[in-house]
Amino acid sequence: MTATDTTTEKRLVVHMTGRRPISIVRDDWPLIAWGVEERYNGQVRDESHETGDASIRVRQHSDGRLLVYGAFAYVCGHPNSPSHDASAGAIYPAGSDIAEAIDEIVETMHAKLAKQSRGQYVPCETLIDRAAQGCLADLEPEAI
Repeated sequence: MTATDTTTEKRLVVHMTGRRPISIVRDDWPLIAWGVEERYNGQVRDESHETGDASIRVRQHSDGRLLVYGAFAYVCGHPNSPSHDASAGAIYPAGSDIAEAIDEIVETMHAKLAKQSRGQYVPCETLIDRAAQGCLADLEPEAI
């Protein structure tokens, strides 16, 4: 591959669980499902003192491998209120169950938040589960 080839590729950096981030060519890993949830207090997000965001995405390579990853962030502008974030990602072999892969990513994100918050309540954490449900609903229906 020449230097000019790499400049035309649209790359995406994905943060993985337990390893360094990976860089993929977007066109080689098309998005097959995603779910995003957000919450903020107030009528306008940019003026909110508290925001929460969660997303889960599933990409699939032409060889059948799955790339499943998610991110969560909670930010509060009140003094002495902690912010929280968690991300997870993994590559699964061809033929893996997508729902199980999503569940694994969600469980990892919840575990990271529990460790980070020392078991205390994390506002907006339920957005992770809602994003996962949205991601599952975004998959092509299974013919039975």
